[in-house]
Amino acid sequence: MEWFCILILLFYAGAVTSQLTAISLSPPNTFIKDTQLGNRDLSKVLIEPVTSITNCFVQGARTASNVNVQHPFALRFQPTALTFEWHVIFDATSTNKLNAANVPFYQLTVECLEQNISRSAGMTIQVLPNQRPVISNYPGLTRSYNAGSVPSSTSLYTVTATDGDGDQLTYSYIVQPTVNYFDINTATNEIRSAVDFRSVTISPIIIHVNVSDGFSTVTDFKLRIQVNGLNERPDITNLPDTQTVREDIAGGTTILNLQYRDLDFNGNFVPSCTVFPNIQPSVFMVSGNRLSLATSTSGKNVLDFETITSYQVTCTISDGYLTSQGDVMTINVQNVNEKPVFNQQTYTCLLEESKAGVSTCNLFLTVTDPEGDAVVVSIRPGNNSQRFGFVSPAYDILSFAVDYDVDKNVMPTNVVIEVEARDTGGQVGVANIAITILDKNDNSPTFPAISPVIDISDITDIGIIDIILATDDDSGSNGEVVYEANGISPPTAANYISVLPNGQIHFTKRFPDSLKGTAVLLTVEAKDKGSPPKSASTSRTIRFLESPLTTAPTSGSGSPLTSQNSAASTQQQSYFDEPANIALVVILSLILLAALIVAFYFCMKYCLLGYCCKPGSNRPSRVHPVRDDYDPYNSYYRTPSRFTPNSRDPRYSRDHVDPRYTREYGDPREYGDPRYYRDSRHPLSTGSINGDFYDDRSYRGSRKAKLAIQPY
Repeated sequence: MEWFCILILLFYAGAVTSQLTAISLSPPNTFIKDTQLGNRDLSKVLIEPVTSITNCFVQGARTASNVNVQHPFALRFQPTALTFEWHVIFDATSTNKLNAANVPFYQLTVECLEQNISRSAGMTIQVLPNQRPVISNYPGLTRSYNAGSVPSSTSLYTVTATDGDGDQLTYSYIVQPTVNYFDINTATNEIRSAVDFRSVTISPIIIHVNVSDGFSTVTDFKLRIQVNGLNERPDITNLPDTQTVREDIAGGTTILNLQYRDLDFNGNFVPSCTVFPNIQPSVFMVSGNRLSLATSTSGKNVLDFETITSYQVTCTISDGYLTSQGDVMTINVQNVNEKPVFNQQTYTCLLEESKAGVSTCNLFLTVTDPEGDAVVVSIRPGNNSQRFGFVSPAYDILSFAVDYDVDKNVMPTNVVIEVEARDTGGQVGVANIAITILDKNDNSPTFPAISPVIDISDITDIGIIDIILATDDDSGSNGEVVYEANGISPPTAANYISVLPNGQIHFTKRFPDSLKGTAVLLTVEAKDKGSPPKSASTSRTIRFLESPLTTAPTSGSGSPLTSQNSAASTQQQSYFDEPANIALVVILSLILLAALIVAFYFCMKYCLLGYCCKPGSNRPSRVHPVRDDYDPYNSYYRTPSRFTPNSRDPRYSRDHVDPRYTREYGDPREYGDPRYYRDSRHPLSTGSINGDFYDDRSYRGSRKAKLAIQPY
């Protein structure tokens, strides 16, 4: 389609002026390999004259024996600056493939047409066969080495191959038997030793090499590696082996002493062993050539038939190049009846002193027998254990077997007892129970049976007159007692007698003469600090005596006191000792305070409003501004201003009532409002026109009154 379009363009341009005279092919002879993969230009069609517009094609092809044959050749069209060119090409997409064995030569005829003129030319194409790669030293060779003289990374051999066509070659290697002794560089095809040849255990080793150029492959080049003086593999001579051991053997017991053999090694072997199943911590250990059972840090057996019945211990030794193989120790665990196991070695229990079976604690005790046998749990005798017992069938709830009381150290507060679990085979497991017994607030304070009478008089010293002491058999805070007055009769005596928390009864101040010769009944309560607290009460009789005539007065307990001068010790009774006198003074003080508040109110009213009890005279008030050009006794000043009702300020218009401003000069005796007069003449009331205001006095006398506006 392209050449047709160009032909049309040249025709209209007037360029078609010549006719085809001859064609030729350049070169007339060429060759191609039968392994050609892509399209390839073989020859160029030369047209005379060059300005001729032609259509060229391959007319046909013949063999060297002049036989027509199918071919994979075609023509390619290529436009140039003035015209276009034709090229003979190999068409790789053709279904006709090259084969030098079948058709080694092609006689190709090319024909070109210009209008009615036809010209043709021929060429010869030789098909060359592919040349196979060539491997040096093919089909193989042998290389011999001494095991002790070839360290790792020694160069052993480099495989070389050539290709006559210059095709890229690829190499493949197969090592038989399959070992990891060699390192083959696929880029340089150099073969090196990957290990020291003292690690080599077999010889010879064959390396098979195949080389391909993509079309042909040269196979089975054999490089034979012969290793002499192979190193002997070390061996543990008494493995493999199988042993059976009891599950209760002690930790550290020797299982096996390993024995070694290696004829060409004079050093010391260090065995390495792994255990399956691999549990942590490991149940076996190796020290030197001794394989033994590991030691237990928990006090339990290392082996447990109920958990694992068999172990496999794999041990190896190495001379630095070779490692022993197949050295496995099988250890079977023999079942043994074991003692029951408590879930704890020591249990803790917290109880309160109580009756038998009342206070309990949950030990969360469980017992497991390794063999699954039935077990019986019991408390071992000794160390007060007879006072405790289990109250549940699962042996996990502990209580008292007797009434337990720790008051006055009757029974101990801390006890450690032993509990045992025995299975049907007679094995016994033992655990401890640490019991702490707390004191319970189960005792009330008690007072002495005797309650003495306390006498006080004018010469009795102010202070302690008696001490009340109660006892409480409980310990700690349960036995601590505090005191307080629970009642006193008559109540007025509480002004002179008090009870402190420590039990002291105090005479606080002198009593009046009205109490002399009377007696007071004081009730004191003693309460402990337990939870809940317990209490008890007692009473004391206190007598207020007349002043004794003797010089040997007695204290409140009745014992003789040191002689004193009664006149010096007697104190004058105070006015405020009587409660009635105190109440009278308080009432008078309140009345005086109320009078002062009323007087202050009227004083402030006079200072702010100018009057105290009634309105003042018709003079201007002192609390609001007065215009200098205003005469209260002449015509009202009507010039609009912010002080007149005719002002445009909305606060002062006659239709606006601002609660912040008031009208003065109203007589509260004549008007309904105590300060303001509201009628048709009032400037703030309905009907006021010009804001004039006349009170009764000035109105009847035809005299205008002053209009004053003041804020609150």
